[in-house]
Amino acid sequence: GHCGSSRPCTEAHAVPRMTSLGAFLALSWYGVQGSGIGDGYSTSVTNALMSMISRGSGGTYTGGKGVVVRDILDGLSQGPNVGVPGTFWSNDIFSISQMYPDRVDLDVPGVTNIYDYASVGVIIGSAMSNLFYDYDNLQSDSWGWGVFYGHDSNSLDIRCRWIGSISMYDCPGGYILWGQTFQSDSTKLGTGGYVVGNPYANSSWGGGAGCHFDPVSKTIDQINAYDDNGDNLVQDADCQCNYVFASNWGDWVDLFGTATTMSQHSLHADQGICWVNNIRDMILMQNWLWWSFCAGIWTPSSGLFSGRGREYMGWNEVPVDR
Repeated sequence: GHCGSSRPCTEAHAVPRMTSLGAFLALSWYGVQGSGIGDGYSTSVTNALMSMISRGSGGTYTGGKGVVVRDILDGLSQGPNVGVPGTFWSNDIFSISQMYPDRVDLDVPGVTNIYDYASVGVIIGSAMSNLFYDYDNLQSDSWGWGVFYGHDSNSLDIRCRWIGSISMYDCPGGYILWGQTFQSDSTKLGTGGYVVGNPYANSSWGGGAGCHFDPVSKTIDQINAYDDNGDNLVQDADCQCNYVFASNWGDWVDLFGTATTMSQHSLHADQGICWVNNIRDMILMQNWLWWSFCAGIWTPSSGLFSGRGREYMGWNEVPVDR
């Protein structure tokens, strides 16, 4: 099966091959490109794409380097943020619904069946090197230049960037000094106002790396949960994931599952998800969130993204510069 790691799951919890990303992409591109060559279903485009997202024999994320996909109808294309959210695709990922749905409901009042519409977006493959620093070493265990979330996260629109030198959170529309309350400031953009990247690797970066913000109560609402050893879901004021769980991100998801209080303003998993600095850890978190959702270990918020079947928010979120 595809359960990986040391914890078992039933076949019902593993993603059937017919829903694999590779099959979806191949069929989608076949429909666009025509009958193709060779086996009658492939083209040079689909062959290149399948190679980019291929699995490797050496473990998670050891094959192709993947592609980044961006839905062009997500409402975030027009700035003023420095970066935009994308999604990373690889056949090492087994979650369902791996692309943000077109938000038709934002343009057409009364529409709720957004998953019935085809998502329209762009795929970045051969130009991936323009998005990630030190791209040649992207799959190395020592690579840690990026910001990656294993779930939808509001990385650039509803998160606050921690400025440690002045003990302040830069939030969308204002700021919060440590231990104080929100102060309005229209010049503040939160994590959207910075060049995307891991701020611990380059102090001038930090775009996309931050703590979830409640735009109604104007407070930081990132979820905290502590295990018996006192380890939290996050390890610092930037809400970076706690790497004490890096040997098995399933344990992180188990701990997240103990936080059952739902916000009235934020989606539960968006609140809870933290960021990691490399793609491999993101893939493992994304898979464990899906498998553990199937096993009933954690429950999403009710509503539009309720997690029932197709509506599960199965995509990751990768902020990139424009």
